[in-house]
Order: sequence, then structure tokens, then C-alpha cells
Amino acid sequence: RMDLKNKSRILIIEDEEILRFTFKTFLLKEGYDVVTAKDYASAEILISGPEPNLIIADIILGGKTGLDILRQVKENGLNCPVILITGQPSIETASESVRLGAYDYLTKPVEKHDLLKITHQALQFHSMLEAKNRMELEKEKYRSELDTIFRSVQDGIITVDKKMRVTKVNAAFERICGLTDSKVIGHRLSDVSER
Repeated sequence: RMDLKNKSRILIIEDEEILRFTFKTFLLKEGYDVVTAKDYASAEILISGPEPNLIIADIILGGKTGLDILRQVKENGLNCPVILITGQPSIETASESVRLGAYDYLTKPVEKHDLLKITHQALQFHSMLEAKNRMELEKEKYRSELDTIFRSVQDGIITVDKKMRVTKVNAAFERICGLTDSKVIGHRLSDVSER
């Protein structure tokens, strides 16, 4: 089981001081790193700093809403999941939350057990997203390195698909064989080799 607590930074955005304090206390006792904001403006500053691993936000935040937080997270390109909490559930806010990509939508009162359970699940989800992004970056780096090798070698190289159709040729192939990629790509290798 992944140990998400020691490295997980959770941002709680809640305008009710007692709830902010209660949620923070529950999560601190579980070993999470917790920061809090009492309104949208202070949350915006925290969001633009070191990226939190999870945001728990009340839907009603004075002049702004938790949905505005969700929009801000999307605009900033953050990968952290957002859990929205409301004391006044409605179909409109629930559907808008889902449309904007909220991880979950909880109604008050939020029980300690439920808060801890959904926090753990959301952090596991975040951890999987991070791993997927790392794999994508590694794959892109590997592809780029192969492409550099493909372009720079002096030997002619042809790549083909499963049906033995040419998908790519390097500059050395074009120079050696006198055939441009536009004349061979998409053709069967046997047709190219006859030429």
C-alpha cells in the first residue's frame, strides 16, 4: 500500500473557521501536510505556489465559489483532484462540479471517517496520474532519442508497419537509394526493394 501521507500536501478552502479547523485537525492527525485558506483570494495565492496534491473546497466562499476554484485549477493546468463540499446541495452545482472535473462532491455534515476515506482515495488517484505523466514523459524522451539516432546515422534505415508497408525512411536512405520519402512511404517494402 502506498504511503501517501508523508508527502501529500492538502489545501483546505473553507470560510467557516470551525470547519476549517476541524478538517485540518483530522488530516494533520493522519500525518498529512495541511494548509488552509478562508476565502478564494487567499486560496488563489496558495494554488499558484507549490502545487497541492489535493484540494478540499467549500462550494460557497463569499463572493466566489468552489466551482471558481475548480476552474482556476483547470486553467493553471494542475493535476490535483478537487473535492467540493456543500451545505446546500443542488443538481445544478453537482452537475457543474462533474462537468468541471471535480473528484467528488460531498454534503455537510462531513463525517471524519468519510473525509479520511475520500482523501485517501483522491490521493491514490493523484499518485496514479503523476505516475502516468512520468511514464508519458519518459516515453516521449525515448522516442525523441530514437528519432535523433534515426536521423543521424550514416546507414540507410527503413521502418515498416505490420503489413510491411514503409512508414519512415531516414536521410541516409534517401541519399543512398535516390528515393525520397514521399515516393516510398505507404508502399510495400517488396515494391520499394524492387526499385
